[in-house]
Amino acid sequence: MKKTFFLIAILTSFITFSQEKNFIDKPYLEVQGKADTLVTPNRIYIDVLISEKDVKGKKSVEELENDMLTKLKSIGIDVDKNVAMQDMMSNYKKFFLKQTDIQKSKSYSILVYDAKTTAKVFIGLEEVGLSNVRIDKLEHSEEKKLQLLMNSKAIENAKDNAVSFTKSLGQTVGKAIFYWKRFRRNN
Repeated sequence: MKKTFFLIAILTSFITFSQEKNFIDKPYLEVQGKADTLVTPNRIYIDVLISEKDVKGKKSVEELENDMLTKLKSIGIDVDKNVAMQDMMSNYKKFFLKQTDIQKSKSYSILVYDAKTTAKVFIGLEEVGLSNVRIDKLEHSEEKKLQLLMNSKAIENAKDNAVSFTKSLGQTVGKAIFYWKRFRRNN
């Protein structure tokens, strides 16, 4: 009795496993979908390097720093919230003719929210005498929401492509068997 039960259990498992199909064995159609949008960044990070080397010792780093902060306040930037010191360095060098030379430098990051203010910051810092200014990075505050929106638009585009392909064959599109996402970011 035990042998027959064991034999029936083995045969049942073979029959059950032989009827399952892998998704590769099923007829399928592979399509791609694309979505694109134009986004204006609303977080612009500006790097500013203040160095005594640039002004050849005519002004100290502290004076340049005060000039920068005063100019930023006059533009309308909240220096307590949107200006942060990133780095501070001091080099002590010994020269043959000149006894010693100490050069200090500070690096700041300024956060602005639009291109107009960015232009004002660049012009204002140039007026103060700071020329080592560059845009470090651009961000959007709702980047995750935008990414989800683009994912759904790309999937809708892929579905439209699949419907157009299967319509000419007289077939319909079923459920998605496999979903693979690939992002290409143009920075």
